[in-house]
Formats: sequence, structure tokens, C-alpha cells
Amino acid sequence: MEKNEEQYLDANVAIMNAWGKELTASEYRAWRKITETAAGDNAGDRHQFQNLKVSEVRPLTDDSVSITFNVPQNLKEEFRFSPGQHLTLEVPIDGKTHRRTYSLCASATSDLVRIAVKRIPDGVVSHYLNSQLKAGDTLRVLPPSGRFILNHTTSKARYVGVAAGSGITPVISMLATVLTIDEDAHFTLLYGNKSRESTMFADELSMLARQFEDRLTITHFLTSGEKPEFPSQHEKAVMRRILPTDLTEFGSVTGWYLCGPQELIDSTTDALEEAGVHHDNIHLELFFAKAEPHAEVHGVVSSVTATIDGELFNGVSSGAETVLETVLQTGGDAPYACMGGACGTCRAKLVSGDVEMDISYALTEEEVNAGYILTCQARPVTHQLDVDYDQ
Repeated sequence: MEKNEEQYLDANVAIMNAWGKELTASEYRAWRKITETAAGDNAGDRHQFQNLKVSEVRPLTDDSVSITFNVPQNLKEEFRFSPGQHLTLEVPIDGKTHRRTYSLCASATSDLVRIAVKRIPDGVVSHYLNSQLKAGDTLRVLPPSGRFILNHTTSKARYVGVAAGSGITPVISMLATVLTIDEDAHFTLLYGNKSRESTMFADELSMLARQFEDRLTITHFLTSGEKPEFPSQHEKAVMRRILPTDLTEFGSVTGWYLCGPQELIDSTTDALEEAGVHHDNIHLELFFAKAEPHAEVHGVVSSVTATIDGELFNGVSSGAETVLETVLQTGGDAPYACMGGACGTCRAKLVSGDVEMDISYALTEEEVNAGYILTCQARPVTHQLDVDYDQ
């Protein structure tokens, strides 16, 4: 059966989905990947960096660009993604290699592999990608990963996305994907920015509002500039910040998807929980440049053992270094990306010992209770520590 299905896809034959709509090969692959992810498939895959050539660097605003990669045919399947996932880039600057994660911001039904980068103050990597990267350059890129995913498995679903600034990047992928694969799905976007001019993907969002009229509603929350007018009645602007009262008018919502700075995430989550929304229906991803350092470090000198791909690595932490920093010093190829506790790439199972974590946003309550830690945010508080990246 699986072989026959692939033969149909290779021949670009349309396939009927669960909601009675014919999907193209790309659309069907996207829908299938979403449902497989929901079922927990491929959760433990370890990918390798691949060299990808940049095909386009396009300005979005004065301080942001979109970056599109040319994915060779032999890597197409490896770089298919679920809406909400991200890419990890290795960016060499002045002899030093930096890792950063950026959300994929295209429909998963397309063959477009695209990210967007907003320049941040003192951001070495974001400044380089905005100002110096050009078409034809090559970067080392990890295949898509991440667990902030819209799992669309329900007919006539209604979703609400709440985003600010560059938090739109995973959300635009979500809404474009789900509205393409299911003609009965609805999506409402609440999107905060300073002004129309600083709004990433402003023109593309207007195009999507016209394309999916009656199924996509967008409200822009702007704090400066003139109030814009929109060609679609399903897109409007409000000249203020997003308020908790803006979240109470939607009735039954299948899933809430929140992405932006910590203040927005915290206030929105609190408002939804106070309104009786179950935490399982609230999905979030925190966007920030780096974790704030603690005023006081409580770590202790510790012998750290890490299991990576079945191999043991041993090192000693002074207590000031994070577990990840100690493991990398041993030569262990531990997975990591943002180094800020947002992406969850460095997650590992705490086998023995104990740690103190600065931030744990990327972990669910169930994962914390099961003993998982973010090694980029964890410092040992016991003299012996064992972690396992393979579990």
C-alpha cells in the first residue's frame, strides 16, 4: 500500500484526503507529515547538517529579510516539514561559527524552503544575514525540527494564532498550510507590530486574506503610524496593543498558537487559562535573543557524563557552565541550536543527579515531571550528573 501511494505521488496523481478534498502530491505529503507528527513518528531522529545554497534574500521590512534555500532533489524528502517547525543554521562570521534557529515561513504544501530573519540589537548573526548574505552563498543547515506544530486532524477546525513581530514566521506557515489542505478549516490571526511598515509579510498576509476569504480573518494591532486600509473585509487594523479581552470572542477554538516575546506569551496564556481554555489547547513558542543571566549561580563542581548516539562522554563542570557547555568541551556532538532555552533542541533525560534550570519554556510539564532538562539552561547542583540525549 505504501509503495503504491508513493508511485501515485511520484506521478503527481491527486489523492483524496480525509475531508473529501483532492490534494496535489505536495499537499498530500504535507498533510501526511502533519498526521504522522501528531502520532509521534520520527520523534527521535538525529539529522546531519547539509550544505544548502541560498537562492534568494528578499527584504521584508527595513530590518528583516526572507531567505529561500535551493534544496537539491536528493534532499527534498529530508527537508519536508510540518507547519511550525524550524531550521538550524550554522553561520560562520569572522572565524567563529554560530548556530541559530529560524522558523520555516512557507506553506508545507509547497516546495518552498524559506525562513525570515529580523535584525536584533547587537545581534551578530541577524545583522550578518540581513546585511551580508546574498543569493549564491552556501550555509550548513539542519533538516526541519521542532515541536511547535499545528497538528490538524479534526474536520471543521477553528484555530487562533496570536503573534508579535517575527513571531509571525511559524504562524504564517500554519495558517497557509491548514487552509490549503482543508477547505472547511478556519483561522483567525491576531498580529501585533509597531506599524504597517514594520509588519513582516504584510503584503503576503493580505494576499492570503483574499485567497481564503471567509476562512481567514486577520486583525493587525499597531501602536504607531497611520491606520491602514485593506482590500479585504477579512483584514483590519486596530491602533493599540493586543489585550486579554481580544481573546474572548471566538467561541469554540480547536487550538491556540502563540508566538512572540515573553510578555505577550505570558499575558495571553494567563488570559486563556482564566477563561477556562485547557492547557492542552494552548501551544506556544517563545521568541527572544538570549536568556537573561541569573544574578546568582548555584551550580557546584560536578562530574558530568553524557550519552550521545550510544557513546559516553565525560567532563567536569565548575558549576558555572551549563551542562551543554561541559558536554561540548568533551568533544561530544550534543544537539543544540538557539542556546536560549526556546527551541528544545538540546533536550536530554536526566538519569542521575540534579540540576537547576534558568528557563524551561521549551519543555512541557509532562516532560519536566519525566526528568527531561534543557541542557543549555541547566547547571549541576550535585557532584555527579548523568544525562542521556538518546532517550
